[in-house]
Amino acid sequence: MLAFIRVVHLLKEAGIPGGPVLWLHDEIVLEVPIEFAEEARLLLDEAMTTAFAEVFPGAPLRGLVAARIGDTWAATKRRK
Repeated sequence: MLAFIRVVHLLKEAGIPGGPVLWLHDEIVLEVPIEFAEEARLLLDEAMTTAFAEVFPGAPLRGLVAARIGDTWAATKRRK
């Protein structure tokens, strides 16, 4: 939940239209215009990593988030 709230604020601060459309367990799906996709991916990574670090201080963070860009959620999940 903390990462979800953080990414909403980060996207708004960056002036990126769109935002989260789905939150399922450890996944957050964003819908943004394609020209903002890479920046939104980086902000999502930041939001999820910092939220995890706040909840679990001292835990390893390397490789924690694997944010990907795709046309659909299903297509993005297949691109692992």
